[in-house]
Parts: sequence; structure tokens; C-alpha cells
Amino acid sequence: MVVNFGVDTAVIDGEVVAVDSKGCPSFQALQNRATTRREWQILYYAFDLLNLRGEDWTRKPLHERKAKLRDILNGSHVRFNGDLDGEPKIQTIEKAGLEGVIAKKRDSVYRAGTRVDSWLKFKVDKGQEFVIAGYKPDAGSFQPILAGYYESKTLLFAGKVRQGFNPAGRRRLLEAMSPLTIG
Repeated sequence: MVVNFGVDTAVIDGEVVAVDSKGCPSFQALQNRATTRREWQILYYAFDLLNLRGEDWTRKPLHERKAKLRDILNGSHVRFNGDLDGEPKIQTIEKAGLEGVIAKKRDSVYRAGTRVDSWLKFKVDKGQEFVIAGYKPDAGSFQPILAGYYESKTLLFAGKVRQGFNPAGRRRLLEAMSPLTIG
């Protein structure tokens, strides 16, 4: 999709999000967008301005970058990820149905690829049971596990999992899964 912002060039940091009719995002709905029900919308939320017309904005304070970003996005279909003042409270985040929030200091500069104490991530720990829907054996180990979850009685694809397993753990898991294989 081409979006006209009224500027020649801009580099904008943002994220594609699947949201329900109440505006609550879901990473699972985004991953399963091919089978996502109609009440889910796929939207782009912009939250930072990095470059405008060839000028580097990463050294400017966040509040200036966001103010300019709001102006640029005005009238477009891109959603502006607004500010919330105050201290983040996990209970409030959870009640809103969010997976978490990023808290940034208003005067912080943009720091790509590095963790800084001026940007903090507050995550809500949610549990989910997954089903191992398949795997590909590979010389005494396995390639990624295909994980799924049930929504009502429908099994939906959640993603591929391989991270977090060392070689010995993959061998032990393969030994445990092999007798359970169907078809």
C-alpha cells in the first residue's frame, strides 16, 4: 500500500498489528492472518520518526520526533501510537488486554539495536498451552517444531519453534515424541 504523508521522504519506525473490534492487539491473530476472522483488522502503528527529507532525526528528543510524526500522519490511514503519561502499572496494562508497553523517556534519543535504560519494556506474563502439531526429524534431532493452539475446537498454527533447545535437549525431546507420532 502506498501512503501519501505530504512529505517527499520519511523513515518511520512502527509495527504491523492485528487488532480486534475493541482495539486490543494480538500477536497470534497477526501470525494467523490468512485465517483471521473478519473482526480482526491488520493495521500499521507508527511510533517514531527517524529521518525526514534526508535529515537524521534520531538525535532529537522523542517528544519532538513524535510531535512531527503526528503532523506527518495527520489525514493518513497509518495509526499514530500516542503517548501515555505517568508510570506504567502492569494491572492497568493487563486490564486493557495488552501484551505489554514500552516506556520511553520524553527526552530520549533513538538508539537502534541496543538496550538502554531510557526505554523499558513492561510485559504481561500470559500463559498459553500449545500442541506439537508436527516436526521434521533430522539425524537424531529435529528441525523446528510446528506448534498450534486450540480456539474453540479449531487447531490454529502458532509458529515454528526451535530456539531454546540445545542439541541434547532436542535429542531427548525427539525420543519422547517419536512413539507419539501419528500418520
